[in-house]
Amino acid sequence: PLWSISASPDGSYLATATRDGRLSLWSRRGRTGELRYAQDTERCARWAEEATAGAINSVAFNKTGDQLLAAGYRGARLYSVHPFCPERTVLSGRSVEHGLFVQDEKLALLASENRIGLISLAADSPEVEPIWLGYATGRRNRYTSAAFLPKERQRFVSTDDTGEVKLWSRSLAHPEATELLAQFYGHAAAVNAVAISPDGSRMI
Repeated sequence: PLWSISASPDGSYLATATRDGRLSLWSRRGRTGELRYAQDTERCARWAEEATAGAINSVAFNKTGDQLLAAGYRGARLYSVHPFCPERTVLSGRSVEHGLFVQDEKLALLASENRIGLISLAADSPEVEPIWLGYATGRRNRYTSAAFLPKERQRFVSTDDTGEVKLWSRSLAHPEATELLAQFYGHAAAVNAVAISPDGSRMI
């Protein structure tokens, strides 16, 4: 089954991810906007399939549409769109439920098991342990998604598998230090994703 979908900022590409680990890139062509599978070299297509073995939970484009971030049960991986190939592993050895590019796109925000973290996406950066945010010792809930408020890198929203939706603030001087600002109620079961309006006044 289809597990995640993301459109490039200009709407010309669509990325889809499935529970069985298949990551596909589609392009819009013609006046009708028909979606067609974006064929690339056999080598890259084969490499992409091997690199995404295991379920992919989320996929997201960067703001220029030339990179994809895929998060799944085996970690998180960065892909180039032209050609469609894996660039490098961002995080391995942990299940990642959700991944997003942060504003300056040198960082990614990851929701992984019972933690939320920031990790470097710099081209020359080796795979390192994320800076973990909003982690409560002994927490049993599993985070399912997270998102910063627009144009911010301080306040962020988290969701989890018990239905909790929380607004946090982190210290820019001490990134690992977080403060719970608010908790939103009304969900009786897991909340799988969160999206925030461009002006930061609403979320869904």
